[in-house]
Amino acid sequence: MNAFLDYWLEAAAKPKLAIRAYEDYEYRLALYVRPILSLKKLSALQSREIQALYLKMLNGGLSSRSVRAVHTILSSALKQAVKWGMLAVNPAAACELPRKARNEMRAMDAEEAARFIEASRDSIWGLVFRFAIEI
Repeated sequence: MNAFLDYWLEAAAKPKLAIRAYEDYEYRLALYVRPILSLKKLSALQSREIQALYLKMLNGGLSSRSVRAVHTILSSALKQAVKWGMLAVNPAAACELPRKARNEMRAMDAEEAARFIEASRDSIWGLVFRFAIEI
């Protein structure tokens, strides 16, 4: 699996990604995917193993957004493996993803706004913040 991921990163991902996105792909694969799936043969990879990886990430305290980002990367790699004839189907396609977390936006109350203005008083942006809050 490691050899495939290395090749996919270099041959398929790098040419079409910005440098920062490519580095993010490398980082997420190294941190989350490779430690769990590196010893697997690409041809033997199963959806349930990928699903277990996602569950481990969630149980480890990672957000649904992080799991979804890893899924996007891994699924893209495996989709390319299908195009290259290395796999018949993409095992990541059958995985269930965690629900997107919806954080409701909340406005500061008057006391919080006053503390924020006070805390940013010495900042170069302090005047801008004060202006924005007082409008």
